[in-house]
Amino acid sequence: MIKKRKRPRGMKHNMLTLNISDKVRLYNSYLPFLKRGGLFYPTEKSYKLGDEVFLLLTLLDDGEKTPVAGEIVWINPKGTQGQRPAGIGVHFGEL
Repeated sequence: MIKKRKRPRGMKHNMLTLNISDKVRLYNSYLPFLKRGGLFYPTEKSYKLGDEVFLLLTLLDDGEKTPVAGEIVWINPKGTQGQRPAGIGVHFGEL
């Protein structure tokens, strides 16, 4: 019998697609306070801090999907105060 190796906690992998079509949305999504930068990804899906994600990112009118690995460092749950959208903050991985 072959046993599947389980990933350690916090190592959940997720593939996400993010299309940022204009400069205003890019400015509002960018998280400059993170060491390597990051983006806010709007979602109501449940994640945990430390989860690893893989973004396929399309910026402005480029049309090309750029792969970006990252880690969830911020969570806005559904119903957050101040009418903020539900979503996650993704810290870009090291190059």
